[in-house]
Amino acid sequence: MDKTEQQQRAERRARLTLGLAPSAPLAAEEISVALKYALIDECEASSAYSPGQLDGLCAQWEWSNTTAEASVYRALKHCPTYRKRLGELVVEAHMSQPLAPELCIAPRPLAASQLRALLPGLHNHAVLFAATPLFTHEFYPLAVDAFSYDSERQGSAFFNVLGIHLDWIETTGYVHRVIALDFESNRLVEAALQHPLPIHSVHFICLGTNERTLHQRWSASLSMPQVNPAATATLSDDKCATARAWSAMGLEIPPLLTVESCDTGAVARFIAAHGEVVIKPNFATEGRDIAYLQDLEDFETYSRTIPPEQNTLLQARRDRVFFKDMQTQVVRTLALRLNVGSDGVHRRVDSGYAQLGAHARAPASRGIDGGTIVALAALQDGLVYQSGGHWQSLRLGEDFWCEAFARAERGAALFAELLLVGIDLIIDIDENGQPSALLIEANPRPAGLSHAHLLLDDQVREDQAGVGETMWKGLYAQLEQATALAV
Repeated sequence: MDKTEQQQRAERRARLTLGLAPSAPLAAEEISVALKYALIDECEASSAYSPGQLDGLCAQWEWSNTTAEASVYRALKHCPTYRKRLGELVVEAHMSQPLAPELCIAPRPLAASQLRALLPGLHNHAVLFAATPLFTHEFYPLAVDAFSYDSERQGSAFFNVLGIHLDWIETTGYVHRVIALDFESNRLVEAALQHPLPIHSVHFICLGTNERTLHQRWSASLSMPQVNPAATATLSDDKCATARAWSAMGLEIPPLLTVESCDTGAVARFIAAHGEVVIKPNFATEGRDIAYLQDLEDFETYSRTIPPEQNTLLQARRDRVFFKDMQTQVVRTLALRLNVGSDGVHRRVDSGYAQLGAHARAPASRGIDGGTIVALAALQDGLVYQSGGHWQSLRLGEDFWCEAFARAERGAALFAELLLVGIDLIIDIDENGQPSALLIEANPRPAGLSHAHLLLDDQVREDQAGVGETMWKGLYAQLEQATALAV
């Protein structure tokens, strides 16, 4: 039987994205990519993915009797994890453009010899996650940075950077399934393991809506070096406590007020004193439930949309520098994200990006409809502020960026044990047209890593994508110290 047009199209697309020759046979793990694209075609016709579509595709697919296709067919019939992960990749493909190499799912567990070829390093570093959508976008730049750090430091691999779902960790602390970057073929590989693997250090990201609870639980249960231990992350998760601590350190922040939903008098006085204000949950990420308020009526409307037990805080709105889209002429809110790494002694802004709101009345977050991320270097020709009722152009000079980096690094110093923290800042401007960066929040599990660009030599320019190597220096220093203490 000839292959269906859909199957041929899916296989061609898989070969193209995997960098294979047009007629190359697909290996067992590569067939998962073709299946993903065939399911994406199915979803475009039905507007949604369901496991039944996978069953239908299995029945229609022309299966040969090769070892590779036979192993994939068995996995589809008998391995729930294989089927589940295929479906998750299809859903993920509808959420975003690919920002990481293809993920190939192996249908059979890897033997020890196969694992050694994939993981040549000595130290297994686990990037732990619970929310699967777009995890590879966060994982990929971390794996590349670790490889770069190892190459410069010793010329060979030391860190095996592994993506590990919390469900893949056994009670022994070993793991039975991993995601890894195959540098030779520049693809991600996911596979079960014939023999569980130990992990030696961990980093928590992509933990989903229950992130604080999961972080605390797993951080306490794993007795090994951690990039972002929960004991320190707990402070940075608390926006109010963080802001007050920064203020006590002499760092400028917008004035703030913690509020109860019934405390309308305090809210009215705060709005009267500061004009437009920002309201947000004390514990939340990705811009959830953030809004701008201009009067008490706005506050009362907002209060009806959130759970009564949710702690909120108000801050005076001080983001007075915006981004004007030259194509649409829309003026958009703006926030900076600077990723600060620690080597255990010093802190350094290694990378960053900017988040834009949909318009001047929408908070600057990619997590809100219309929000997006752009490189810092892309800001320079579009910054504006209001003066005398008119929009004025603005360019940020070296002095501004030096001050912004210094403030981010001082802010990150509050979290001594975090080897990587995302610091959010807004840009204010005084009556003389002088801009300054104000600290807003800290993020112990910073997202958007695939959008980050390295800030080399403390300058903002388009160089290369990456999060930074300072974190890896700090982790390596921890491991050296632990080894010395053990001896």
